[in-house]
Amino acid sequence: YQSNSFSWTSDPAGFTSILARPTVSPSVTTTYTVVETILATGCTNSNSVTVTVNPLPDAAAGSDRAICLNESTTLGATAVTGSTYSWSSVPSGYIQQAPPVVQQYPAGYWYYCNNPQGYYPYIKQCSGGWQQVDPMPSSAPR
Repeated sequence: YQSNSFSWTSDPAGFTSILARPTVSPSVTTTYTVVETILATGCTNSNSVTVTVNPLPDAAAGSDRAICLNESTTLGATAVTGSTYSWSSVPSGYIQQAPPVVQQYPAGYWYYCNNPQGYYPYIKQCSGGWQQVDPMPSSAPR
């Protein structure tokens, strides 16, 4: 039956342990070195591992705000490439929706909303779809 001892240190300094498998939570990238000794023979060996600490994302939710019942508001900030987002609410009930697709309409035409959600010029959504009116009168403001 062989027993081994372990001696851990860190760079930057500040961590020591005699456990075979210590748990660490560094706040900066840190290299940990272990020296293992076979107690029966006195033989030793060492090895190192570097734990890289990556920065946390901003997770910007936006400013607190007030809205009226049946209104909506956009949360968050500009999406960051490579990041994923997950939202929850208290009280529960928030439904995460995909970002809206912005449809491009050709210039030079008028458009009519078949079922507006709001009043001009504050139409927030057009659940009935936009209908193109051909062509825009030449006397119309542009």
